[in-house]
Amino acid sequence: KENNLNLLGEPLPSKDQKAIDFDNESSFEFLFDIALAPEVTVSLTDLKEVPYYTIAITDDMVDDQVKTMTSRFGSNESVDVVSEKSMVKGTLVQLDENQKPLEGGLMNQNTVLSLAIVKDEAEKAKLLGAKAGDVVVFNPKVAFPNDTELSYLLKISKEEVAGVEGLFSFAINEITEFKDAELNQD
Repeated sequence: KENNLNLLGEPLPSKDQKAIDFDNESSFEFLFDIALAPEVTVSLTDLKEVPYYTIAITDDMVDDQVKTMTSRFGSNESVDVVSEKSMVKGTLVQLDENQKPLEGGLMNQNTVLSLAIVKDEAEKAKLLGAKAGDVVVFNPKVAFPNDTELSYLLKISKEEVAGVEGLFSFAINEITEFKDAELNQD
């Protein structure tokens, strides 16, 4: 304090501190390491003005911000019927040419399917309007022509996707949709 030092952080006990015998010594010397803030010199130029920008806020900007806030605090809620915005959970089973479970075929009991990314309208139509407990037969390779999406859906590598053909059954267990939070005081 007497030297008016500009310290960074707090003083730390020094590693050079010698052992102190508190029982047999009458005076004590403590060593600390300190960090000093560097001296900074700011020299200002002859700049006399700084531009001040007035941002025109449009109704669209306000609406976008409200949408961002309500979606940030939204939640997934159970619904009864599959719609364009639904996330559908269920069991996906590969079928043979007789539409029976293919022996040794692919099966995934925890499949999550988003209708928003189904590309083919005919395949999407098979799922729209379905309810929990329904079994829908569709071709995932047509519904998801992107190999990355299909490998995620089937839980296989992208290389294995090339060998996947035919129909699959999808037994729907749960249907959820993301609902934006209500715009209220909270």
